Amino acid sequence: MFECWCQKESLRRAKFTANLLGNYNGKILDIGAYKGELSKFLSDVEYYPLDLYDLRRKFKNAIVQDLNKDKKLHFKSNFFDYVVCIGTLEHLFYPEEIMKEIKRVLKPKRIAILSFPNDVSFYMKILHLFNDLDIPFEKLKFMHHWFFGINSIRKLVSKHFKVLKEKGYVGLYGRILLPQWLLDRFPETSPELFYKCLNEKR
Repeated sequence: MFECWCQKESLRRAKFTANLLGNYNGKILDIGAYKGELSKFLSDVEYYPLDLYDLRRKFKNAIVQDLNKDKKLHFKSNFFDYVVCIGTLEHLFYPEEIMKEIKRVLKPKRIAILSFPNDVSFYMKILHLFNDLDIPFEKLKFMHHWFFGINSIRKLVSKHFKVLKEKGYVGLYGRILLPQWLLDRFPETSPELFYKCLNEKR
């Protein structure tokens, strides 16, 4: 059942991301691509999924990389037209370094789509109450290493990019409690925040 839910939620998030991306063409890097669900909602792009999962049989441009061991994105500067990094930065030891790398490989005046959990939201505080604290290290190492609040998220994103759009997001079942109109009007209530950003090279 969890795998079924996970697949539905992954597809829903991918569609949300593609809609936020809007019109596109060229090369797109998908950092933390999981199983490459975003590709189902894209066309006319060169898709480069990057993850711990080996997707090379499915995608010719797939990259297998552990960003906690290797912080560098092995592409030339200004290589991509778009970079997507959804539900990933909180799992990394050095999110600031990865943000710099995203900025480096993204062409000037092009778009990055980023998301972060808003751990200070009431919804997330309730979820944390039910977290299992007795977790083996082999599972723990894949969980969140950073906890963000809406102010720290905004500060990090605006340090590297110009924010074009901020959108609240909630999982498949949470939308019953937090409808999209509420998330749009009060982003601080959102358990996750998505950003559409412009790369203003400095």
